[in-house]
Amino acid sequence: MAFIPVAKIDDIALGKGICVRVGRKSIAVFNVEGNFYALDDFCPHKGAPLAGGYLSGTDVTCPWHGASFDLATGNGVGGPCGGGVASYPVRITGDDIELGFEESAQSRDEEDEYDYEEENDDDEKQDEPEDFGDD
Repeated sequence: MAFIPVAKIDDIALGKGICVRVGRKSIAVFNVEGNFYALDDFCPHKGAPLAGGYLSGTDVTCPWHGASFDLATGNGVGGPCGGGVASYPVRITGDDIELGFEESAQSRDEEDEYDYEEENDDDEKQDEPEDFGDD
């Protein structure tokens, strides 16, 4: 497992969450009484950002429709939670908050990135009007 620094301890106030980006993923990181938790930053019900949710103990409640998730496991615990969200191991190194990822998942995430414009250069050329010499 690879751990990646995503924030500093002082970046997240007690009882709050923030959204961090790791590759193409948005991850919500929460500070509950000095313990840090990380979940995918979207509610499976309608895609709301969980980093802006309401904390109660070790649960976060979606700010849009009230689905609740256990911070330690990502399991849904109430409301329209759709079964749950992915959770990530968190460790503290000095004042860095680090998230753990399986190395194969991280490299696959990086490999999935591509340059959209580069992929579509040929399509753009096909869309250009042809010159039929009507001068």
